[in-house]
Amino acid sequence: MLEGTRIRRWSANVSDTIVVRLAQDRRQLLALASSLLSLEEQEALGLDASEEPSSLLDENAKSVADALEKRGVSIPAKIWPGAQKTVFHLEYLTLEVVQKLYAADFCDIDVEDAAGCTPLVLACWRRDWDLVEWYLDKGADTRAIEKAGFLSLPYLSAIGLNNAGLPYYGNEHQEALRRIRTTMGRMCGIRIPDDRACYCSVAGCLPAGIVIKRRSCVRHRAHDLDFYIKSATLGCVEAAYLDACRVRIFERLGMVHTCCKVERVYPVEVPYSVPRRYRLPEEERLELLDEYAELNDILEAYMRLYQDLRSECSGRFSLFWQAWWEAVSNDLPEDPPERYRFDSCCWLVSKEESKCHELAVGLGHEPDEEAIRTRIRDFLPVGFVVDPAEIFLDGISNLFDD
Repeated sequence: MLEGTRIRRWSANVSDTIVVRLAQDRRQLLALASSLLSLEEQEALGLDASEEPSSLLDENAKSVADALEKRGVSIPAKIWPGAQKTVFHLEYLTLEVVQKLYAADFCDIDVEDAAGCTPLVLACWRRDWDLVEWYLDKGADTRAIEKAGFLSLPYLSAIGLNNAGLPYYGNEHQEALRRIRTTMGRMCGIRIPDDRACYCSVAGCLPAGIVIKRRSCVRHRAHDLDFYIKSATLGCVEAAYLDACRVRIFERLGMVHTCCKVERVYPVEVPYSVPRRYRLPEEERLELLDEYAELNDILEAYMRLYQDLRSECSGRFSLFWQAWWEAVSNDLPEDPPERYRFDSCCWLVSKEESKCHELAVGLGHEPDEEAIRTRIRDFLPVGFVVDPAEIFLDGISNLFDD
């Protein structure tokens, strides 16, 4: 009944009528199964044999219809289930319709379809933040994202406002931002490590790194990373910067990713697109890891230096972030012809605070720690490097300023 319909165009009265009728049809299908199938068959199909079942047929509806058909039962076309695994897998659902379906005792919100997608995964993939929040409120299992192999899909789906169908200006835009950031804050603590090792991360692919890898344009990376970090909970902010720093140095060293990437695919099992991870063949992955082992030692040296310098600095964190990239760019220049620099990616510093970006060769050796320290001291205002006991505090206070 619902298949192929543009649910977003329904009026409230139409959706009420459709949901009530669908519930009646599923009860009729369950009644046929209860009267014509043996208890053993019903148990095998996972049916609730009680007189008043707690929920309506949904996940098992197609299996029940197939079992009845094998028994030679003629099932009216109007009660035959559609191609979707559950009613929550329909493509054009709205929050209002989902709430009505749930109130009508359709409760299978954690069921995977033939492509491995749960309703929560699809809501993230389609950037429907009202539905994402609703599924989270109902206790939807976020582990399904990792189980299906979609590699931190909520983070990917939250990035790129230009593609999210959001209003650009005014109060509606601010409300949309607030809603997305609230939702992101509930999921930013989820760490979904990649099962394929890559030097770009020590703990598997994490959100900030994924944000960077999915964008080739530095300007777009700046926008997306800014949005992600502003959406993260406070406990994730420093880790996000650290992750972003590692991935960017990894790329400036000319190393190649051996981890997964997410692509849009159209499996024949379901009538909609789903995200899927592309994996390098194991032999090729191991060969690349061996090839870049020496560069990884250099990468680790840069990361140790970053953390040491960060621990020595307080004050405004955006200045330290800018200073770091100005300092290392002498040895690790940005790939030309990009003119939008990664070093200004989050909280942009003013022109007065910016310094000339000098490019020089020197790729492929250990960082000159003393030279980098000197450059950072020259860049930062007098008195910026202060008591380590004040680490990051002033920076945190400025992170969420609009």
